[in-house]
Amino acid sequence: MTKENLKDPVILFSSIEREQHDALRALAFKKHRSIAALTRDAIGAYISGDNKSSRQ
Repeated sequence: MTKENLKDPVILFSSIEREQHDALRALAFKKHRSIAALTRDAIGAYISGDNKSSRQ
């Protein structure tokens, strides 16, 4: 899903560790996707309970 396909987009700013950003950037490059798309997928999986390790 691209930014243009979002129904009601909200811009989210968040600070992450440099290592997390570097890993996301590498994964985005490898998968030919944006960091934003990977982040949306991860948040969606976490909310729906599909995450493998949730902190409670």
